[in-house]
Amino acid sequence: MKKIIISILFCAVYGVFFNFSIAAESFDLDKESLQIPDTHESKQFIWEVRKNPRGFVVSIEQSKPLESPIINFRVIISPPENEKIESAQFFMVDKDFRHYEHIFPTQQTGNVSLFNFQPASENQYRIETVLKTDKGWVKIDRDLKFADIKPALEKSENLKNYQINIKTFPQKVYADHTVTFVFEIFYNGEPVTGLEKIKESEIHLASWGTSFFNSFGEFIYATSSQNLGGPEAGVSMVFERPGTHKIFATFRHLGKNHTIETEIEAMEEEVSKY
Repeated sequence: MKKIIISILFCAVYGVFFNFSIAAESFDLDKESLQIPDTHESKQFIWEVRKNPRGFVVSIEQSKPLESPIINFRVIISPPENEKIESAQFFMVDKDFRHYEHIFPTQQTGNVSLFNFQPASENQYRIETVLKTDKGWVKIDRDLKFADIKPALEKSENLKNYQINIKTFPQKVYADHTVTFVFEIFYNGEPVTGLEKIKESEIHLASWGTSFFNSFGEFIYATSSQNLGGPEAGVSMVFERPGTHKIFATFRHLGKNHTIETEIEAMEEEVSKY
């Protein structure tokens, strides 16, 4: 099948190259086993989540040892009496989207989660608490500010020696339609064939809608449904609203987590007047 690719080569920093490729729906993947759903099959890819629902009480406690840049978090989540928390994870990003981290608790006992975080600036941060309960997904957001911290963390080591190709299917991304991100991951020029699972998935993707008036808009969490070990991994999702969306995709290789960052413009589908 004829290949149609429009590629934009981003700047290379610290030996990291991003080749963002937008491919037409007619593009044949080299790996036939990686399935790309039809963009109109959106129902199963909508993240069904309750946002800041009533009945959940979240308490965030912070402590920082003297001379340490790391903050210890203790998050206590009290759900409604008739609901049970099965797992918790946290997404932290600053308001300029320069520093992102997907955090799994180092310890979770009942409704108490413990984890550490090193902020990169005294900027405002958004923390998204994502819960899986016996009744489905729950998302609770809070804004935080940090003081007396060390200068910004260097991000140069995050993807050093990695080359990332990003493809979207279909070519144009529309709100309320399924879009599939396909990440091709290379290490030192060789295809990665040993992607490691993080909590049962090879790719964990988080996105925020953003605009001039609202830094933290629509938040979506999605994971790879097919886990083939690389070098390709796909995540399908649905943006509920048009606009610019910041994308962060985390994968694990050689025992370390790495994050791919990009953004996408979701358009509003034009409705024919005839």
